[in-house]
Amino acid sequence: MVRRPKRGRSEAEIRLRLSEATGLAHPQVEKLLEDFHESAHLDPVLSAYIRSVRSRFKVATLSNAGPDQRRAMIDKFELEQLVDLMVVSAEEGIEKPDPAIYLLTARRLGAGPAHCVFVDDRIDNVRGAAAVGMQAFVHSGLRATVSMLRALTSIGPQPRGLSS
Repeated sequence: MVRRPKRGRSEAEIRLRLSEATGLAHPQVEKLLEDFHESAHLDPVLSAYIRSVRSRFKVATLSNAGPDQRRAMIDKFELEQLVDLMVVSAEEGIEKPDPAIYLLTARRLGAGPAHCVFVDDRIDNVRGAAAVGMQAFVHSGLRATVSMLRALTSIGPQPRGLSS
Protein backbone atom coordinates (compact mmCIF):
# COMPACT_ATOMS: atom_id res chain seq x y z
CA MET A 1 0.00 0.00 0.00
CA VAL A 2 1.05 3.56 -0.60
CA ARG A 3 1.42 5.65 2.52
CA ARG A 4 -0.30 9.01 2.23
CA PRO A 5 0.93 11.20 5.03
CA LYS A 6 -1.52 13.62 6.68
CA ARG A 7 -4.63 12.38 4.86
CA GLY A 8 -6.49 9.20 4.08
CA ARG A 9 -9.14 8.65 1.47
CA SER A 10 -11.82 11.29 1.52
CA GLU A 11 -15.49 10.35 1.47
CA ALA A 12 -15.67 11.76 -2.08
CA GLU A 13 -12.73 9.59 -3.16
CA ILE A 14 -14.34 6.52 -1.61
CA ARG A 15 -17.59 7.20 -3.46
CA LEU A 16 -15.76 7.79 -6.76
CA ARG A 17 -13.81 4.54 -6.41
CA LEU A 18 -17.01 2.67 -5.56
CA SER A 19 -18.75 4.17 -8.59
CA GLU A 20 -15.86 3.18 -10.85
CA ALA A 21 -15.72 -0.34 -9.42
CA THR A 22 -19.47 -0.97 -9.69
CA GLY A 23 -20.46 1.16 -12.68
CA LEU A 24 -23.13 2.81 -10.54
CA ALA A 25 -24.04 6.48 -10.91
CA HIS A 26 -23.59 8.83 -7.94
CA PRO A 27 -27.22 8.59 -6.68
CA GLN A 28 -27.04 4.78 -6.84
CA VAL A 29 -23.77 4.77 -4.91
CA GLU A 30 -25.34 6.97 -2.23
CA LYS A 31 -28.31 4.59 -1.98
CA LEU A 32 -25.98 1.57 -1.81
CA LEU A 33 -23.99 3.15 1.03
CA GLU A 34 -27.16 4.20 2.85
CA ASP A 35 -28.52 0.63 2.64
CA PHE A 36 -25.18 -0.77 3.76
CA HIS A 37 -25.00 1.49 6.82
CA GLU A 38 -28.63 0.87 7.76
CA SER A 39 -28.08 -2.90 7.70
CA ALA A 40 -24.81 -2.79 9.64
CA HIS A 41 -25.04 -4.24 13.12
CA LEU A 42 -22.82 -5.05 16.05
CA ASP A 43 -23.31 -8.65 17.08
CA PRO A 44 -24.51 -8.81 20.71
CA VAL A 45 -22.66 -12.08 21.39
CA LEU A 46 -19.36 -10.65 20.18
CA SER A 47 -20.03 -7.46 22.15
CA ALA A 48 -20.63 -9.52 25.30
CA TYR A 49 -17.37 -11.41 24.73
CA ILE A 50 -15.42 -8.18 24.30
CA ARG A 51 -16.90 -6.80 27.51
CA SER A 52 -15.90 -10.00 29.32
CA VAL A 53 -12.22 -9.67 28.37
CA ARG A 54 -11.71 -5.92 28.75
CA SER A 55 -10.81 -6.23 32.41
CA ARG A 56 -7.67 -8.15 31.36
CA PHE A 57 -7.01 -7.14 27.76
CA LYS A 58 -7.08 -3.95 25.71
CA VAL A 59 -9.36 -4.13 22.69
CA ALA A 60 -9.08 -2.07 19.50
CA THR A 61 -10.83 -1.76 16.20
CA LEU A 62 -8.79 -1.17 13.07
CA SER A 63 -10.90 -0.13 10.11
CA ASN A 64 -10.22 0.85 6.52
CA ALA A 65 -13.28 3.07 6.76
CA GLY A 66 -13.61 6.59 5.45
CA PRO A 67 -13.16 9.73 7.53
CA ASP A 68 -16.84 10.01 8.49
CA GLN A 69 -17.02 6.50 9.89
CA ARG A 70 -15.60 7.09 13.36
CA ARG A 71 -18.57 9.31 14.19
CA ALA A 72 -20.98 6.87 12.52
CA MET A 73 -19.60 3.91 14.53
CA ILE A 74 -19.83 5.88 17.76
CA ASP A 75 -23.32 7.19 17.05
CA LYS A 76 -24.79 3.88 15.92
CA PHE A 77 -22.95 1.38 18.12
CA GLU A 78 -21.44 3.42 21.00
CA LEU A 79 -18.24 1.68 19.98
CA GLU A 80 -16.03 4.00 22.02
CA GLN A 81 -17.58 2.42 25.13
CA LEU A 82 -16.86 -1.11 23.95
CA VAL A 83 -13.22 -0.76 22.88
CA ASP A 84 -10.14 0.97 24.21
CA LEU A 85 -8.98 2.27 20.85
CA MET A 86 -10.50 2.96 17.44
CA VAL A 87 -8.06 3.31 14.52
CA VAL A 88 -9.57 4.54 11.24
CA SER A 89 -7.24 4.33 8.27
CA ALA A 90 -8.60 7.46 6.59
CA GLU A 91 -7.54 9.46 9.64
CA GLU A 92 -4.06 7.93 9.61
CA GLY A 93 -3.27 7.98 5.90
CA ILE A 94 -2.36 4.29 6.08
CA GLU A 95 -4.57 1.34 5.13
CA LYS A 96 -4.56 -2.35 5.95
CA PRO A 97 -2.57 -4.35 4.90
CA ASP A 98 0.26 -1.78 5.17
CA PRO A 99 2.46 -3.00 8.06
CA ALA A 100 2.62 0.52 9.48
CA ILE A 101 -1.09 0.55 10.43
CA TYR A 102 -0.71 -2.61 12.53
CA LEU A 103 2.40 -1.27 14.24
CA LEU A 104 0.68 2.05 14.94
CA THR A 105 -2.30 0.24 16.48
CA ALA A 106 -0.07 -1.94 18.68
CA ARG A 107 1.95 1.08 19.79
CA ARG A 108 -1.20 3.00 20.74
CA LEU A 109 -2.39 -0.01 22.71
CA GLY A 110 0.95 -0.05 24.52
CA ALA A 111 1.75 -3.57 23.33
CA GLY A 112 4.30 -5.20 21.11
CA PRO A 113 2.91 -6.88 17.99
CA ALA A 114 3.66 -10.33 19.43
CA HIS A 115 1.20 -9.54 22.24
CA CYS A 116 -1.61 -8.62 19.84
CA VAL A 117 -4.29 -10.79 18.30
CA PHE A 118 -5.76 -9.58 15.02
CA VAL A 119 -8.95 -10.92 13.43
CA ASP A 120 -10.23 -9.86 10.02
CA ASP A 121 -12.43 -11.32 7.31
CA ARG A 122 -9.88 -10.53 4.57
CA ILE A 123 -6.88 -12.81 4.18
CA ASP A 124 -4.61 -10.03 2.86
CA ASN A 125 -5.24 -8.03 6.05
CA VAL A 126 -4.56 -11.10 8.19
CA ARG A 127 -1.30 -11.69 6.34
CA GLY A 128 -0.32 -8.06 6.90
CA ALA A 129 -0.83 -8.40 10.64
CA ALA A 130 1.03 -11.70 10.76
CA ALA A 131 3.93 -10.15 8.85
CA VAL A 132 4.56 -7.71 11.73
CA GLY A 133 4.41 -10.50 14.31
CA MET A 134 0.79 -10.41 15.45
CA GLN A 135 -1.19 -13.57 16.03
CA ALA A 136 -3.58 -13.19 13.12
CA PHE A 137 -6.68 -15.13 12.15
CA VAL A 138 -9.33 -15.03 9.46
CA HIS A 139 -12.82 -14.44 10.82
CA SER A 140 -14.82 -17.35 9.46
CA GLY A 141 -17.90 -16.99 11.61
CA LEU A 142 -18.93 -15.88 15.06
CA ARG A 143 -18.70 -19.28 16.75
CA ALA A 144 -15.24 -20.05 15.34
CA THR A 145 -13.84 -16.61 16.09
CA VAL A 146 -15.07 -16.42 19.68
CA SER A 147 -13.96 -20.01 20.35
CA MET A 148 -10.49 -19.22 18.99
CA LEU A 149 -10.27 -16.04 21.08
CA ARG A 150 -11.46 -17.88 24.19
CA ALA A 151 -8.77 -20.51 23.66
CA LEU A 152 -6.09 -17.83 23.27
CA THR A 153 -7.20 -15.82 26.27
CA SER A 154 -8.29 -18.75 28.44
CA ILE A 155 -10.66 -16.58 30.41
CA GLY A 156 -14.27 -16.09 31.15
CA PRO A 157 -17.40 -18.07 30.57
CA GLN A 158 -18.72 -18.53 27.12
CA PRO A 159 -20.95 -15.57 26.24
CA ARG A 160 -24.70 -16.19 26.26
CA GLY A 161 -26.09 -17.10 22.88
CA LEU A 162 -23.01 -18.98 21.75
CA SER A 163 -23.04 -22.73 22.21
CA SER A 164 -20.08 -24.98 21.65
